[in-house]
Amino acid sequence: MTHGGSWLTVTGVPVSQTNELLGASYELYWRTGTNDTTILRTTGYTHPVALHIHVQTVMSTTYFASMGTLLQTPRKRSVGGTADMASKPPVTPADLRWLYRMLAYMPAAKDRNMLGIVGFGGDYPSPADLETFTLERRTDADDATFNVVRINGVCAGHGVPNPAQLIQCRRREICDSWE
Repeated sequence: MTHGGSWLTVTGVPVSQTNELLGASYELYWRTGTNDTTILRTTGYTHPVALHIHVQTVMSTTYFASMGTLLQTPRKRSVGGTADMASKPPVTPADLRWLYRMLAYMPAAKDRNMLGIVGFGGDYPSPADLETFTLERRTDADDATFNVVRINGVCAGHGVPNPAQLIQCRRREICDSWE
């Protein structure tokens, strides 16, 4: 799968050649309780560095769950009472760092770290929000900045892209992924 969401399907490649191309070791695995159904998988793979900017994932490699479970229609579930969030303290970055055992984590490549934020429904990132966040929650990141990337000439806070703009953008994204 590409970063743009496109899939490239390759068929008819022998397992031995696939192992060589992906630095993998594909083997047959048996699903217990399924009348000896087997699946071909590997526990790891790699691909050439030159492809890293184009390829996000390779299927089927390390995914062992049933593909059928991905295609099931979600069932409606009965919902009890709603949580009273007003009485709960907000979740802070410190809470998340504790939860994910990252209290001692220090970024090693601060000059290359990036995070993408997308605006939807009239909500867009703003310099004022970033400043408030860093002052209140991450004083160690008070020099954080962000750049705005226009999609088909639409800029944050300057309207929502119309369907034609989105289609044109999607086509460009897919074409760019093949260059």
